[in-house]
Amino acid sequence: MKTNIKNMTGFALTHAAVIVVLMMVGAMAPGCVSGQAHESGPETTARPNMHSENMESKDVAMTDSRSEDVDLGAVVEAHMEHEFVDRDVDATMLTMTDDPYVFNVPMLTGGFGAESVRRFYTKEFVGKMPADVKVTPISRTVGKDRVVDELVLSFTHDVQLDFMLPGVPPTGKYVELPYVVVMKFENGKIAHEHIYWDQASLLVQVGLLDPTLVPAVGADQAHRLVELADWAR
Repeated sequence: MKTNIKNMTGFALTHAAVIVVLMMVGAMAPGCVSGQAHESGPETTARPNMHSENMESKDVAMTDSRSEDVDLGAVVEAHMEHEFVDRDVDATMLTMTDDPYVFNVPMLTGGFGAESVRRFYTKEFVGKMPADVKVTPISRTVGKDRVVDELVLSFTHDVQLDFMLPGVPPTGKYVELPYVVVMKFENGKIAHEHIYWDQASLLVQVGLLDPTLVPAVGADQAHRLVELADWAR
């Protein structure tokens, strides 16, 4: 019995000594112990991914800042001046990206891609609007990469407007129409436009829809909007 206790004591002391040696080796050379090497492995492989994500975030921030550094409202003003005042397709296109699109939501008209947008502007919009066309601003909301314009578009329907009234000959009617344009920007230029108006109101005003037969209103929409905008100011 004494021999067994003596042997067990000796074994315990030897085992303790081995543990102390391993701890000293681990302190001198971190990562040499297999358990530590296993733990450090995933950290080493994860760091490049984290760095990559940070780089991607910086790239996105740099892209956004290019639009943030530009006065987006001024770009919109120039774009609209080229459309309605200068009636210059080339100048209008210069305010846009290399691959823009214009989508008139009510009638699914417009252009998709630079060539198609240029064709739409040339054949249906820029320089093709009635001579008395007028744009009345109601409000403008400017974000980091987006501008939303709330307007009233007024004109005499004395020319055919296929992007709004395809196949409808001029009626000679005066139109006042609430008109919303949502512009998305990339690198300080217009990437796309989503354009909205109430087609029922337009049809009422040009005499193609009877407001006594359907729940629709004409120019009263625009009149009330202008009144409320003036009151809010």
